[in-house]
Amino acid sequence: MSHLTDPELDSAVGNSATRSRLPRLSSLGIRASFLFGFGVMTLIMLLVAATALFITTRVSQSINEIFVQRLPVTVELLRAARAVDTLAATGAVLITVNRAADRSNVFARVENAQTALDQALTALSQADSSARPGEIYTLSLELAENFRRMRQLVNQRISLIQAQEQMHTQLAANLQEFQQHLTYRIRILQGDSDMMTMLLSQPSPPLERIADMAKATAPLIPLARYLAEIEAIGGQILSTAQAPDLSALELSRQILETSLLNASRTADKLPSDMTQLMLAPFARLHEIALGSEGLVALKENELRLLDQGLALNAESQLITARVDTVTSNLVNDNLNDITQAGNETTVAGRIYRWLLFLVTGLALLGMAAFMYLHVRRHLIARLGLLSQSMQEIAAGRLDAALPRAGPDELGRLGAAVHQFRNIARELVELNVKLSALSTEDFLTGLANRRRFDEALTDEWARAKRNGQPLAMIMLDVDHFKQFNDHYGHQAGDECLRQIGNVLKSQVLRAGDLAARYGGEEFGIVFSADSLDAAVLVGEKIRTAIAALDIKQAVPPGGPGGVVTASLGVALLFPDRNSCPDELVRAADKALYQAKSAGRNRIVSVQVPSSPAVGTD
Repeated sequence: MSHLTDPELDSAVGNSATRSRLPRLSSLGIRASFLFGFGVMTLIMLLVAATALFITTRVSQSINEIFVQRLPVTVELLRAARAVDTLAATGAVLITVNRAADRSNVFARVENAQTALDQALTALSQADSSARPGEIYTLSLELAENFRRMRQLVNQRISLIQAQEQMHTQLAANLQEFQQHLTYRIRILQGDSDMMTMLLSQPSPPLERIADMAKATAPLIPLARYLAEIEAIGGQILSTAQAPDLSALELSRQILETSLLNASRTADKLPSDMTQLMLAPFARLHEIALGSEGLVALKENELRLLDQGLALNAESQLITARVDTVTSNLVNDNLNDITQAGNETTVAGRIYRWLLFLVTGLALLGMAAFMYLHVRRHLIARLGLLSQSMQEIAAGRLDAALPRAGPDELGRLGAAVHQFRNIARELVELNVKLSALSTEDFLTGLANRRRFDEALTDEWARAKRNGQPLAMIMLDVDHFKQFNDHYGHQAGDECLRQIGNVLKSQVLRAGDLAARYGGEEFGIVFSADSLDAAVLVGEKIRTAIAALDIKQAVPPGGPGGVVTASLGVALLFPDRNSCPDELVRAADKALYQAKSAGRNRIVSVQVPSSPAVGTD
């Protein structure tokens, strides 16, 4: 079996120089090898642990200074900086508060952040008792003062917003007063217009009366325009109250002034009594819009307060940046101190570390030599090859490389793997032959009678379980005996092979099966929704066989033609009172009827578990 020997294993075990250096290790078995390796590893671990313990004891004093003194100060500095950032982050939310309901929640968040900052500064002072970081405290006080002023601005803005809401209520009442004075008069004007239109539509319109009505209603015509202008002014006032900045507010103010001036001019064109009646509501509307306490003035004050809040928030961000810079410098100083202490510790422990490296290196070198020269090359490589070979054989790859056989444990396992592969090869060959012989017709490549019976039983059970019908076709080649006698058996075999290929091409769905039932007779079992669907499958097969254009000079005395086939189609709904033989008998009977009726045709029948249907 030298042709199966792994070259690497040969070099590992057969190398004479290695065998001369390690005569005893190479002869050790698996158990003894690992016991020896475990003992060596234990000694190495004990030696390294003792050295490491000695070094740790000598260095711990230097490290204690770092963790007890310097590191807590650094942590508290970072915590204070984070508290400052948290407080500054609430500024963006604080300046946008515009409702009293939200004010309490936001103020509570600011107070919590301020409390957290005070606690962080107190902890920092306790951690660094030698030198208090005064700049961080100063900047924190400035930040707290900014937030106090921002809270005042928020209170003022909310008061202005509430005043605007009251002015909105007054505006709605003012617009309603205009509607009360003008709406019914506009309706009278519309009624007079409709009356004049009706009079004009008469055959003989009363022109004098129409003229009098027109003269009376003419002064009221500006009323509709005046009311539309007033309503437009109300919408402009509401739009002005939503101005996003002072420039947009100023533009809205100019539009309002123009609209109020136009409305005033329109009011001058009203009847004198209406002009006097509109003076007071219009004055109130002007005061609501442009008065010193009007909506525009209130909105302007609110936007100015908002700008001041934004400026304070920007200043708070600058303070936060300065705190971050100071904190970064202090942290860097502490880190430099920690680094210096670490360097001193490094110098003090350098000799001991070199000692540890030397001991560990020598121990690992010896262990690596043992692992490589014996365990890896002598044991692990052979075990890996054994495992891989077994996996390859189990996966069916019988041409895989195999380990060598020998007198030791792994050699005996290698011999067993060789024997296992030989047996596996024989079994594969036998299974292939047995499978082909048991289920396939050697001439047509279709399933044989045995496979057909098994498939019929399985499909019967499935159709019965699903409550679906099962169809079967029995096919017989017309005048095949005469064809054989006339053309010879080789031509007859070729004819059957071509018909088998037709059946293979027509039976495509999973579960459907075509088989050579015997001689020139074929059977097909398949699922179909109805008898008509099953007949359609049979017709495709009959047409395809005729399309093969296999010359047929029989029956004797008849005209020449092509080989054809007769088909019997049966459909049955399986139930507990029926069996597969009933479907076979029905299809066979239909086939007999097709041949008796003249061949090259289909006869179908539905077994009477449902209403029977027959079609020629």
